[in-house]
Amino acid sequence: MKTFCEENGISKQAKEDKQFEYFANYCVIRSFYPEDFDPELIITDDAGIDGICFLIDGELVTPINEAQDIFNRPKRNISVTIYLMQSKQVSHLIRERF
Repeated sequence: MKTFCEENGISKQAKEDKQFEYFANYCVIRSFYPEDFDPELIITDDAGIDGICFLIDGELVTPINEAQDIFNRPKRNISVTIYLMQSKQVSHLIRERF
C-alpha cells in the first residue's frame, strides 16, 4: 500500500485508513477498467461511501461534461455501470458494522 500511495501521489500525511480507501477503490475499478487512472478521481467522503465510479460506454467518466459528450454520440445503446465502494481495514469482520 505504501508503494501504491507513493506512485500515485497520495499524501504521506493521509491516515492509513484513508490510504487503504484509495488503494481498495483503485483495485476494484482496475479489475473492470484496464487503463490507468488517477485514484483521486473516484474517492469520496460522502454518506459513508468511500468511492464512486461511472463507466459509460466503457470509459471512466468523472466530470459531467465527459458524460454529456458520450451521450451526445450518435449511438442508440450506451452502457452505464456505476460502482459504489465501501472499504474497511480490519483484522476480522464485526457483523454489527454491516
